[in-house]
Amino acid sequence: MGVTIFILLYGFPPFAKASDECFFWRAIKNKKWTSFWSFVNRRKQINDKLFQELFEKMMEENPDNRCDIGWVLNHPWLDGNHDLSQLE
Repeated sequence: MGVTIFILLYGFPPFAKASDECFFWRAIKNKKWTSFWSFVNRRKQINDKLFQELFEKMMEENPDNRCDIGWVLNHPWLDGNHDLSQLE
């Protein structure tokens, strides 16, 4: 679901391949979020901190630390008060 909303917002996937060969996948896997967002936002200037928080929590590798659907649906980015007009 995190990948899907990322694509809807940015218009491209967050990584090319779920492999350590892919810089973006490694950044996500190793939680190098500053590097990840720096490169992603060079391509499309969104820099939405609420979305970044949501995406990072949804991409958590450990299922015990990953957010559940209730948390996602109650996140401020999806609470109905956030401007989603920039979705592609």
